[in-house]
Amino acid sequence: MGREDENFGVFIKGEDHLEEEEEEGEEDEDEDDVVEAGDNYYSSVGSFLVYEEEFNTVVGERSDTQRYKELCKSFSDVFFSSSYPIDRCCIIAKYLHHIKLEKDENKDDRCKYLNYLLNTKEDFKSLTNYRVSKLLKAYNKLSFKFKTCNQIIEHIKNDDILGKIEKLHALHKSLGKLEKSIDDNDGHIYSNAEEFATLYRNYRKNCKDADMEGFCGELKKIELYCSERVKSEKYTEASEILKTLIPNDGTSTIVSCITMLAIPLFLYILYKFTPFGPWVNTKILKKKNIKNNLYQESQLQNPRDQQLNLQNSKYNIKYHTA
Repeated sequence: MGREDENFGVFIKGEDHLEEEEEEGEEDEDEDDVVEAGDNYYSSVGSFLVYEEEFNTVVGERSDTQRYKELCKSFSDVFFSSSYPIDRCCIIAKYLHHIKLEKDENKDDRCKYLNYLLNTKEDFKSLTNYRVSKLLKAYNKLSFKFKTCNQIIEHIKNDDILGKIEKLHALHKSLGKLEKSIDDNDGHIYSNAEEFATLYRNYRKNCKDADMEGFCGELKKIELYCSERVKSEKYTEASEILKTLIPNDGTSTIVSCITMLAIPLFLYILYKFTPFGPWVNTKILKKKNIKNNLYQESQLQNPRDQQLNLQNSKYNIKYHTA
């Protein structure tokens, strides 16, 4: 990351101010015309673990923060009557500067993570005698000084939306712990799989099968990811635990992928990568017998349409390797 020596300027009393009441009135008036704050975060939450680590690394570096002190002193003086901790402002300023200097395509996800942090971490969302809404409006003003994240830093006032973002973040963290246990074979596979499955089961309760948007849609993506991961030979133990812990209620891809993604392929994977070969072989034989019976009945009832019917059969699913 290159270094840019910039003068970020300062906030000036009488010129810089927060029009909190006016903005809230406008927000209510246009409520049906805009995306509610945070409602477009769900697809980005999976990246938050990466930026959480990055944030901790950046703010933990012993680099000079003097360049932000004048700006942050004016931030505290103008918006909070000198009561906002300057060092805390410097942390936010330092990461905003880092985001500005990064030249990859992940700027929006970084900004969303920062905004999530500002809305949820006690140090950033709480200040005696000031509401969180005012704090976030001030952070937005700060982001303008760096010309970055100013379209994203805002108060996520809907508790339901913020709660769903927190749940997704917790689920991704839990999945990360499970995968690390499997990679390290550290003896905590069962407990971490149980933790992940419990979180998933609790979060999935209010989602309907057909709901593929927003929060519920992201849960589906996590399920699909897991259904692919558990095919790995080293994932066998976790796979069996997850299939046991997550209820087979039609909502779990990990379980229902047996029927959704075709029985033959799933049985082949079990046969190849798990110790249940004889059981799998029995199931395959039963399936072949059923298909043979259907074939014979089809010949007797309508020979001319036999080929068309078999081509359109629900069992005739093609698979493409990645």
